[in-house]
Amino acid sequence: MVRRVRLGQSYRKVARALGVSASTVGHWVKRAGSERLERVDWSEGSRRPHRLARQLDSTLLNEVLRARKWLHDEDPLGEYGPAAIRRYLREQGWRAPSERTIARWVAQCVPKTVRSRRPVPPRGWYLPVVANGAAELDAVDVVEGLRMQGHGRIEVLNCLSLWESLPGSWCAGAITSLMVRRSLTSHWRKHGRAHYVQFDNDTIFSGAHARRNYFGRLVHWCLCMDVIPVFAPPLEVGFQAIIEAYNRRWQERVWQRWRHPNLRSLRGRSDAFVQAYQQRKRRDQKLRRGPIKAGREPVSSKLILLRRLDEDGKLKVCAQTFLVARTWAHRLVRCEVDVAAQTISFFRISRRDPHYQTPLAKQRIEVKLVPWWKPPD
Repeated sequence: MVRRVRLGQSYRKVARALGVSASTVGHWVKRAGSERLERVDWSEGSRRPHRLARQLDSTLLNEVLRARKWLHDEDPLGEYGPAAIRRYLREQGWRAPSERTIARWVAQCVPKTVRSRRPVPPRGWYLPVVANGAAELDAVDVVEGLRMQGHGRIEVLNCLSLWESLPGSWCAGAITSLMVRRSLTSHWRKHGRAHYVQFDNDTIFSGAHARRNYFGRLVHWCLCMDVIPVFAPPLEVGFQAIIEAYNRRWQERVWQRWRHPNLRSLRGRSDAFVQAYQQRKRRDQKLRRGPIKAGREPVSSKLILLRRLDEDGKLKVCAQTFLVARTWAHRLVRCEVDVAAQTISFFRISRRDPHYQTPLAKQRIEVKLVPWWKPPD
């Protein structure tokens, strides 16, 4: 191409002969100049411009970083954001860029601080045997506030195991302690008896123990079944998270998804949902559940209350006030009530260190159980 031009041919004639544009011929002729052809660098050069429009000005960038460090370390006000940096640069006589540009420069040059997050405690961390995977816990809760046209109020009793994810749902006009006993009996006959069962502080589950020194029929029935009842702390987030998530899913997939003409239709949809949930939910591990034990005398004598101490390190249980530990005020404790020995033991529990569960105190308590087989007065 260059040789032909040097021999006297025009740019257009060379371009037509080689099938290129005349500007291409002119580009390579200009590249060759007056050099000998074997000495010309014919490699393709970079098309990058000598200066990018968004390229950082190294001098101004260094001044921005220096101003940020001075404001962070020396400024009495302690402000070192983009607005403070721009104001400082203008006071020093620099032509400061916009706050958005300063923020972008700082984000590119200053390493981000990584927020340290504590590891999530294991499931059932407040019960060491459950957290180690050696025992199973069934969480139980009631969904209230549902209304069906032509039927009135509807309540749903839900149950879900912590490790095996075995669900259970029972619909009725009102949930009573008798229905809870029958529902859990059928559930445990089918899947086996759990080692622990966890409730909230509804009087259906615990009885009116807040103002009286006794626990209700359901607690006595659990002890007769050799199941340890566990009561979550009031107004605490996380302890009932697994059953609350199941409650939400049941309402979305059963209650809100379909139109139920009657209670029988609702129970059919709920049973189908429970069966599908059990088949498709992944089980973390298979635990050995116990057989059903029926009797009128308690096999176990221990029940567990999860509570938080007040500002004085005290706790009120069964209308009795206990001074646990002033140094553990406003902290969570696990209260193990031994009905047979009439004692209550307090243990430290903490989400930050779930393995640190040392005893705090052990005191006497007066507590009674209402027999589950005794008819209401």
